[in-house]
Amino acid sequence: MHADRAAPYDAIVVGSGAAGGVACQELTQAGLRVLVLEAGWEPTSSLSGVNAPSARIIASITNSMRRRSIPPTVNALGLKALSAFGRLRQPVQSRCFAWKLSPGSLVDDRDCPYETAPGTRFNWFRSRQVGGRMVVPGHGRQYYRMAAADLRGDTHGRPAWPLGLTELEPSYEAVEEKLRLRGGNDSSRLAPDSLIHTMLTPRPEEAAMISALQDRLPDLHPILGRYAPPLDWVAMAAETGRLTLATGAIVDRVHRDGKGCVTGVGWIDGRSGKRRSAEAPIVFLCASAFETTRILLMSRDPADRDGLGMHSDALGRFVMDHAVASCAGQVDVRKGDETTEAEHGRCLYVPAMAQVDHPATGEALEGPFGMQFHRQPTGEHRARIDIVGFSPMRPRPENRVTLSSRKDRFGIPVLSIDCRYDNADLAIARHMLETVDEAARALHVDIDYLSKEIAPPGTGIHECGTARMGSDPSTSVVDANGECWDTKGLYVTDAAALPSLGVQNPTLTIMALSARAAAHASRQRLGRAADPERRRVEELI
Repeated sequence: MHADRAAPYDAIVVGSGAAGGVACQELTQAGLRVLVLEAGWEPTSSLSGVNAPSARIIASITNSMRRRSIPPTVNALGLKALSAFGRLRQPVQSRCFAWKLSPGSLVDDRDCPYETAPGTRFNWFRSRQVGGRMVVPGHGRQYYRMAAADLRGDTHGRPAWPLGLTELEPSYEAVEEKLRLRGGNDSSRLAPDSLIHTMLTPRPEEAAMISALQDRLPDLHPILGRYAPPLDWVAMAAETGRLTLATGAIVDRVHRDGKGCVTGVGWIDGRSGKRRSAEAPIVFLCASAFETTRILLMSRDPADRDGLGMHSDALGRFVMDHAVASCAGQVDVRKGDETTEAEHGRCLYVPAMAQVDHPATGEALEGPFGMQFHRQPTGEHRARIDIVGFSPMRPRPENRVTLSSRKDRFGIPVLSIDCRYDNADLAIARHMLETVDEAARALHVDIDYLSKEIAPPGTGIHECGTARMGSDPSTSVVDANGECWDTKGLYVTDAAALPSLGVQNPTLTIMALSARAAAHASRQRLGRAADPERRRVEELI
């Protein structure tokens, strides 16, 4: 059945990644009939003819078990040649660490370009497929709650969220229960405890790493990371019999009626180029932060003068990401260390605080950052250590996305991204880089690579903030439930809605916000649906 025929949908979900997957599963479980519109499809655009063979070659080279039998110089030359190949159609995506694992999981940059403001750089790594970036090989699989302090805001530009940790906890627990997290808890104020399904203790080599880090850097408090493989949320929703999935559906418009209520969406069929549409009284935009914002920008009514919701000046502003610094190298394997293939997602996680002086004003700055330590055996006597540090940018209105006059392959305006670190961002991120270096030395890593500078924004792949939630309709796009201030029934629950970033990976919070919004939308929908029947019964009485 075509998705734009007269199916009686209760809700439309745009996107099927972390936010969209949870939203469609929660909505269908509540009894709603849901249409999911996913921009990706198979085969993937113009890359389909080259992806299959190149992906097999890349997987052969990057597979850690096979890599042990390949001389390092040969392996390095092979990866260099493949990166050159990738730059033909994926000059941006091939910069992503995951490209080497599965180039077809990332978009074709020629079909889906974007622009950056003069003098700026931004790495926008995108995936159009069912499951989104969650199912891209190499995804970190990390899940952490925000801390209460993250939601309260601070004096350094981070706003207070319109809801507290107490209001989010039930949704956190519901998502964690389904994920069946593995890992450890330690009651860290920067990484609050989660509902852990399988509680783990450090292996000997992990315990040795923790001891070495704390001996040299006593302010650090490493814990076992919290991780889980991705769930197929769309398949779970389909089991209800109330889900319709349309792929190749590139949404570019939200439709509204004259009363300020959402009525549906319009999209372009990526295969045929034909324009299609579907109607529903509930729409969830979960296309990823920038894609969701692009849809909202294209849906604006030029005659609107209220300046609320999708017409707020906040739309497109406050771009954030985690500033990234990394290190990779080798360590000797000790007697008793684990030498089998590492479990994907298992790592040591270190939330930390930086206290530095502002380089321009001398003001005392305090900001969080986090580090992940991944260990992968590469033979009987050596193991690879990867250290990645993440430092959250502060939300600033001048960091923004806007629509360009340039069009993509599908005739949709591309985004222009204007995003820069400020001095405070860089001061904390550079302290993080120094800590990454110190941590590598504490672990006696023979360093193969160490960041010389902070990676450009976007490299953290946690871009967010461009349709933020808030308590003031004039300075935010959606309310505490994720519902657009000026459009009843329109929800934004992906990373666009985040008012600020914490030290943590934001995925669990995005999922919790989606579950919470879906519960709100379901109550609203089912309550309204019951009203006519209730009135009819009352009339009969």
